[in-house]
Amino acid sequence: MKSIGDKIRSDTQNMLSNFITIIIFTIIIVSIIAIFVARYITKPIIILSKGAEKIGKGDLSFKIETKGNNEIKHLAQSFNTMTAKLKSSYAKLEQKIVELENSNKFNQTLIENIPASVWMSDENGKCIFINKEYTRLLGYEKDELLGLYPDKSPFICKTGLPYLTDGTITYLNKMQKYNINNNLE
Repeated sequence: MKSIGDKIRSDTQNMLSNFITIIIFTIIIVSIIAIFVARYITKPIIILSKGAEKIGKGDLSFKIETKGNNEIKHLAQSFNTMTAKLKSSYAKLEQKIVELENSNKFNQTLIENIPASVWMSDENGKCIFINKEYTRLLGYEKDELLGLYPDKSPFICKTGLPYLTDGTITYLNKMQKYNINNNLE
């Protein structure tokens, strides 16, 4: 027969074993619930993050599904609105680029064919453009003159006639020095 001490020890061990089993079971249940809650909360955020990546890569047609009635839904709606506005702005920008390119082509054609000689230089005075009339008057090819500075440019036609007078050359050199000095300030 068991003594009272053995009985108490046995009952205590059973209670402790039951208590540990309940704690382990509770930890498992709480962990499973926490996993589902975490997925419920993080899944929409992950979708938003992937959407931001797609938008960042240029996919402006991406839309996020909006479900429920919480802050994540409102964030997704704002994201979709932002994407739509970005897509519209991008389309307008592309249209403006096409218009600008057409305008540049028109201006280039106009300057190229104007019946006056045109020499264009950068801010340092280096020749970056000359039109057909300029090359026709001087008798040089574009490649012979592009990249030259006024003081290195031939101001005498290949025929031997002066194209610019010494006074004009001096003025151009002064303007080149003026442009360089003003750009340095």
